[in-house]
Amino acid sequence: MATVYHLQHGAIELDDHAARNAAFELHHCFAELGGNFDSEQIAEHFNGLCRIPASSDYAFAYDRWRRALATMGATCFEATVDIRLLIGLSQPSLWETNLYLNPVYGTPWIPGSSTKGSLRHYIERYLIADPADAEALKQGYLSAQAFQHLFGAAAGEGAGAGLVVLHDAWWVPASAPPALGLRHRGPDYPLVREVTTPHHPEFLDTQGCAEATPFDSPRPVPQLATHGKFLVAVAPRLKAYRAWAPYAAEYLKLALRFEGVGARTPEYGQLR
Repeated sequence: MATVYHLQHGAIELDDHAARNAAFELHHCFAELGGNFDSEQIAEHFNGLCRIPASSDYAFAYDRWRRALATMGATCFEATVDIRLLIGLSQPSLWETNLYLNPVYGTPWIPGSSTKGSLRHYIERYLIADPADAEALKQGYLSAQAFQHLFGAAAGEGAGAGLVVLHDAWWVPASAPPALGLRHRGPDYPLVREVTTPHHPEFLDTQGCAEATPFDSPRPVPQLATHGKFLVAVAPRLKAYRAWAPYAAEYLKLALRFEGVGARTPEYGQLR
């Protein structure tokens, strides 16, 4: 039986399979609430998204993607979210919050640019050593030259692309935590509800012009998060660079574990 969405300028008719796409329902069904809604209505809408399981089509697509990575010579590993992952929170959204969702399958994903940023930040912060310090380099520290080879340079001497490509990380099918009441519905459900509660909304809305007092009422803001596992892939840009992929992957494991990725790190966004 078809599902019909009555939007502002007409109606869109979809079959039930297509309608159960979390990305579609999150981003394209804004008008279902009439454009006038409160946090409780948003929370209920988000609850509905969390009741959408990953489709069987996604499992086939994921398997195809994993095989494609193997042909590229990519180094892959599964990374498990410790608590929750908030990725894409700063992207424009009608709901004042967002989450990166695959537009075709409705499943969460981590952009390669995010994992690359986490890796770069981790190495710059902890692992850059003087090229003359042979002992440090033996222990796994990187020289500035190796860092430039890994990430590339935009201008100046040695400008060019890095030797490895960090691909988008796909959510691993059936990897969410086991069912636990309404919070965790089971391994096939990649989305989970989150909330932030600013305690001084008027102070924040006026950028500090209004006084913050102990008597201010908190304002819950519904959000979406994800959990489970992600397939992280590092591929050589050319076959001649294939030794660099596992090299970068080992550092990336450390970056995701200790620095994390996404919003509210390091409490959230840590993957092991």
